[in-house]
Amino acid sequence: MNISEKDNLLQNSDAVFRIAAFQYHYTLENVMEKNVCLCRADDSVQSVAKEMAVKRISSVVVTDNALKPVGIVTERDMVRKVVAECWEQDAEKKISEIMTPDPVSLPPDGTLFDALSIIAKYGIKHLPVVERDRLVGIITLRQLMKIRYAEPLLIIGRLEEARSVQDFQDIKKELVYLVKEKL
Repeated sequence: MNISEKDNLLQNSDAVFRIAAFQYHYTLENVMEKNVCLCRADDSVQSVAKEMAVKRISSVVVTDNALKPVGIVTERDMVRKVVAECWEQDAEKKISEIMTPDPVSLPPDGTLFDALSIIAKYGIKHLPVVERDRLVGIITLRQLMKIRYAEPLLIIGRLEEARSVQDFQDIKKELVYLVKEKL
């Protein structure tokens, strides 16, 4: 076996190891965002949209007084149900009029595999985590991507910090390796 075949075998073994090493069995409790932005069903669309913009978030969970999720409002809901319909008329609408009611959720002891499955099945990006009918957190597609594909995100961070030609050359070598790994 020549050196390039050995390198290829090692790279493929490493790729298989990384896939196998992904912690699909981790529970949501360990990775969920616990500081969830909430609103009530009678809040105005405008006030919730402003809150989302200020906090730079892409979803708000609509809860009742007992913190039971009754809906979820996402950027997609805002665009499709408000902006696309001439938002000035709709700004005073209540959130209950545009939210997705009865959002799909998982318990904190659900796994990353469960979350990925639900997100794929329903084509959603935000998954409330609920325990005994009470919101305790949220899992987003963005969080799952960061967990699953941490390497590219780390490389992007390193690109922002690179200061020399050598820094960029080192990063380029890693990028070539990642691309080969995905082929």
